[in-house]
Amino acid sequence: MSDAVTIDAPAKINLFLHITGRRSNGYHDLESLFVFTHAGDGITCELADTFSLAITGPFAPDLEGTDLEGTAPEDNLCLKAARLLASRVSVSGQGVRITLDKKLPIAAGIGGGSSDAAATLLALNSLWNCGLSHDELAAMSLELGADVPACLYQQALWVKGIGEDVSPVTHSLPPYILLVNPGVKVETPSVFKRFQTLEEPFVADISPDQRSDILHDTEHLFRETVNSLQAPAVSLCPVIQDVVAALSETAGCLGARMSGSGATCFALYEDETALACAEKDMKTKHPNWWVYADRLRN
Repeated sequence: MSDAVTIDAPAKINLFLHITGRRSNGYHDLESLFVFTHAGDGITCELADTFSLAITGPFAPDLEGTDLEGTAPEDNLCLKAARLLASRVSVSGQGVRITLDKKLPIAAGIGGGSSDAAATLLALNSLWNCGLSHDELAAMSLELGADVPACLYQQALWVKGIGEDVSPVTHSLPPYILLVNPGVKVETPSVFKRFQTLEEPFVADISPDQRSDILHDTEHLFRETVNSLQAPAVSLCPVIQDVVAALSETAGCLGARMSGSGATCFALYEDETALACAEKDMKTKHPNWWVYADRLRN
């Protein structure tokens, strides 16, 4: 048995996000195409007698409750994931020392916390030799948040319901992506509240033919889909529109929009040269924005 396991916790991008309805319990139904970057945060789990979490990386100070030594609060989602798994597999007398290398901004619309929790479950399933199937981990992880089951896959997914209806898909969309965040946090509950206040319309379910077109044609993706939360987020944080506009103006950009509830936005590119040029352009013109270039998993 290994004494330590390290797993990437990639950024989760909503290439589109349709709000299709609202349930009686207040949760919103959605339809979305999730894709994941190759890199992102990093999770390392090491055998220990107790449960602990240390946070390093450029965005460690942004996690509320983290002290100067990088020790995380007890309600951190990674610790919750570890304790949840331990309770389900009856890990007796065994703890874990988790290190989260926080490279992705928080409250940014790219699933950072959910991806970190999912990576923790994947790492511990290996470290503790739990032997749980992917479906078993997914069913359990829904208790941690609606996006956590999807983040276990770390591959392109068609997602419906409140995030629990997940179907792996393949696509032929451009493989290169540039992520840009203007350095502001946008809280998801606030965006959904504004969505209701603005009385934004619900979007009809996508037909099978539309789905095929969206998965294999960039023009269809950006013409036939939207992010239902972009307008509400922009009303709360107007700089998001500036980011989308700046990305759209980069050479080789095939489309740009906001991911999730914001404030991170993305643009797609067909080749690595265009991506590199766009990354340099954004960093030069907007040195205070977070800019990150990567390739999508498929």
